[in-house]
Amino acid sequence: MTPVVEITVDGKTVSDVFYSRLISVTVTDKEGTRSDTIDLKLDDSNPFAEIPRRGASISVAMGYAETGVQSLGEFVVDEVEIACFPFSLSIQGKAADMRETLKEHKNRHWDDKTVKDIVSEIAGDHGLSPAVSDAVGAHTYKWFGQVDESDMSVLDRLAGRHDALFTVKDGKRFSRRRAPASRPLARPSAASS
Repeated sequence: MTPVVEITVDGKTVSDVFYSRLISVTVTDKEGTRSDTIDLKLDDSNPFAEIPRRGASISVAMGYAETGVQSLGEFVVDEVEIACFPFSLSIQGKAADMRETLKEHKNRHWDDKTVKDIVSEIAGDHGLSPAVSDAVGAHTYKWFGQVDESDMSVLDRLAGRHDALFTVKDGKRFSRRRAPASRPLARPSAASS
């Protein structure tokens, strides 16, 4: 199979020169409150490549020519490193979906609500679409409170109580049961319920 990567910077597809200089692309998928990361390494020999600005938006999709590509998310450039001998350029960024509003502390509670109800309300507060598995979402709490705690912390706490994972990807808030350690985790799709 033939690996394929598609990259855009600030909504513009990168040039063939960029791809010819691309040494590696590493996307690290992290759960919960930790932001996914991207690390691009390029050959920066003469002529030198254009350096992306800090705060630039990078979208990445990977897959195979034979089966198609899947979006791995949108990232914001937070560090650019230039090295000499050999000339190289390293571009690092963090997921764009970790909204600052998820980190603001709040006080509220829910009465007789399911995990899915709670997650849906929090997701809606941040313009996210909830995607909660039936196994996790069905549990009902008589009372569940948030006291001087961020929404991200509440979601992390709920996930921990239900042996689940949560993450924010492409405008969706995912929650599902953890796979046993001996099985690889499947990436949830936007069609998850």
